[in-house]
Amino acid sequence: MQTAVSINGKMVNREVQEHLDHVRAVSRKIIDEIKDQYLGDSTPWVVGFSGGKDSTALLQLIFYALGELPQSQRAKEIHVSKIMLRSDGVGTGNISYWKRPRILDEMKKKIERFVRKAKNRFAP
Repeated sequence: MQTAVSINGKMVNREVQEHLDHVRAVSRKIIDEIKDQYLGDSTPWVVGFSGGKDSTALLQLIFYALGELPQSQRAKEIHVSKIMLRSDGVGTGNISYWKRPRILDEMKKKIERFVRKAKNRFAP
């Protein structure tokens, strides 16, 4: 039984390959669902962005989904709104003062980077 497979010329464990295949399949389903939802109506989207891994992943998946649509279908407005979550994940704004500027700066940088890449990729 083969325990390693080649990915881009590098040998990796078969379990790693199976996990990567699963992640790709799940990502594909999510991207397809995002496209279906996006094309389903003309209501603008507001996407909450905290700067964490979940909201960063969501923005990246939206970016991939829109990248697969022809420009003629990319008419819906998408607004990215910065949100601040408490450490328990509820509500907004309960972050100690000394952390707030650093977190806000990081969120601003991530959003600016996302917008810059989106404009470069999707500009007419």
